[in-house]
Amino acid sequence: TIRGNRISILDYIGYRNVRHLGLDSNNIRYLRDNCFKDLSVLESLVMENNDISGLQGSTFTGLASLRYLDISYNNLYELVNGTFNGMVLPSLSDLRLTHCKINQIYPTAFLHLDKLTKLDLSFNDLPFASPFMFPVLLSLTNLDLSHNQMGHTLQYPTFNNTRSLLTLDLSGNKILVIRSRAFIGLEQHLGELLLDHNGMYFIEEGSLNILTNLSTLNISHNSLQTLEMKDSEIFSISKLIVYSNPWGCECENDWLLQHPAIATWNDNSSL
Repeated sequence: TIRGNRISILDYIGYRNVRHLGLDSNNIRYLRDNCFKDLSVLESLVMENNDISGLQGSTFTGLASLRYLDISYNNLYELVNGTFNGMVLPSLSDLRLTHCKINQIYPTAFLHLDKLTKLDLSFNDLPFASPFMFPVLLSLTNLDLSHNQMGHTLQYPTFNNTRSLLTLDLSGNKILVIRSRAFIGLEQHLGELLLDHNGMYFIEEGSLNILTNLSTLNISHNSLQTLEMKDSEIFSISKLIVYSNPWGCECENDWLLQHPAIATWNDNSSL
């Protein structure tokens, strides 16, 4: 670990046999190309809480064994094409990019990452979610996009290229409307969907019923008055969090009252 120093430019790391490297809490602003070229056995790299303002694909040359990469709490602003390339990072499975002020992701910023299972982009400034951000991440199971600025409407084909997702966190955005085809691509595997703290007032009928394996749904702290679902659409849901919504007495909400093990468990006093 080389943490808490005043390193501003990273030229070269020569610890050839190191497997875990911490460079966090320095003052790193710039990473020279090939600075990690001799770290072929490195498995985890932590560079959080620095002042890194840009990355290139060549930055990570040599890290063939790297599985865990944390670059959180930096000033990246944008991820350009080729930033994270599976040809350079073939073993990468867990990537943390939270609190990096990211407002733009180029179409091939994530490329050929066949082993990537976890991607954390929470607490950034992404203005919308687009399938072009995640070009065919076939192994991705956990995607955290919470606390961004994802705009008014969530619609198809946002998640069409992330078909293996088990957990999707969209909480704390500004999503007000979810269209009926928004979750196409996630039909067979998604088990946990977090949509709380959005100010959401409308979920179009049919948008959730395609998620046949959904077991956890959090729609709390929104502005929902109705949510129409058929009995057959909620059999898989074992944890439904619905409190802090201005639920009305419309017939569309009857299913909540008919399933007290789900609704009452959350002590939703507005029903």
